[in-house]
Amino acid sequence: HPPSSLIRSKNKEEDKRLNKECIRFESGLKRIYIYATRSIQTQDQTNSNRYA
Repeated sequence: HPPSSLIRSKNKEEDKRLNKECIRFESGLKRIYIYATRSIQTQDQTNSNRYA
């Protein structure tokens, strides 16, 4: 069977890839969150302007 060091390095590569995926996912969530809060704020502004 292959030496454990080979398996370990393969796992490291996998970890790196998963980390990248995780970071991309988090940044995507952040973008969605920012976008959502921004759109809510603009809605609030238009509502207050309407009643002003």
